Amino acid sequence: MTLLLCSTVFFTDEVHALPDDQYQPIEIQADSAIRHEKDGLTTYQGNVFMKQGSLQVEADTITVTNVSNSATRLLATGKPARFQQQPSPDKALVHASANVINYELDSGRIELNGEALLTQGDAKISSDKIVYLSNEQVFKAEKDNTTSESKPQRVQVIIPAKKKPEDENSDKNTDTSENEAPE
Repeated sequence: MTLLLCSTVFFTDEVHALPDDQYQPIEIQADSAIRHEKDGLTTYQGNVFMKQGSLQVEADTITVTNVSNSATRLLATGKPARFQQQPSPDKALVHASANVINYELDSGRIELNGEALLTQGDAKISSDKIVYLSNEQVFKAEKDNTTSESKPQRVQVIIPAKKKPEDENSDKNTDTSENEAPE
């Protein structure tokens, strides 16, 4: 069963990166790295940490595909691999984890496979597979019926509740004694 969610239903904030992220250098730390120049692939293995602006990825293995000296695809694997990015300065961080994270940098497509979890603030979605299409601002989550490992995980969504009007008023200063005259 597939569940499509527009970002206005699930995440009230768009899951885009900070505008300057793409212009920041990519920093990677790993136990080892191998570059296949002809294929444009670099594979980093062993406790890999990658950072570009607000984007951070931690994984057992990260493979970066380069076309014309520009990273176009990031494939992270781990148990789990973790991803986080700041959509804008005033929005909560987006956190993601899955056994496999495939991030198509040019199209903004992020695919999480295997024990996938995506959170932003109190909003949460989990399933076997989650795809976020940033250009269309659509989330697609589904269970994986093809795996023979275990029972497929049903899609689970938590949408934060709105604050009650009295909750908002209780946050304001309710002290009325400042206008009273001293006795």
